Amino acid sequence: MPPNRCGEAWTRNIDGGGTLGSHTRVGYWWGSGGLSQNMTIPRQLALGEVIGQKKGKAQPKPRPVSPGRPRREVDVELLRELRARGYGFKRIAGEYTRATGEYISHTTVRERLVDS
Repeated sequence: MPPNRCGEAWTRNIDGGGTLGSHTRVGYWWGSGGLSQNMTIPRQLALGEVIGQKKGKAQPKPRPVSPGRPRREVDVELLRELRARGYGFKRIAGEYTRATGEYISHTTVRERLVDS
C-alpha cells in the first residue's frame, strides 16, 4: 500500500469497521485526539470583567495622587477671547505668546480651556 501524507503506511482497523484508508491514530492530526490537560475552554466574560482578572477578588485601591507640579498662572480670559474668534489651540498659543511675551504650549491651552 502507498504511504499516506505523513509517510506512514495505511493500516486496517483490526477492531472492526476496518475500511481501507482508516488508520490507527485517533483524529486527523497529531494533537487532535481528545482534550489536553492544559487546554482551557473559553467562557463568556461577565459585564465589566477583564481577561486575566481573578474572579471575586477586589482590586487594590489606587494610591492617593500627590499634588505634583504647581500650575503656571495663565490669563484664561485672554484664552477664551481668542477661542471665541474661532482660533485653534496652536493659533491661540501663538497669539498668547505674542500678546504677553510668555510662551505657552498648545496642550496647556487645551487643558486650561477644557478645565474652565
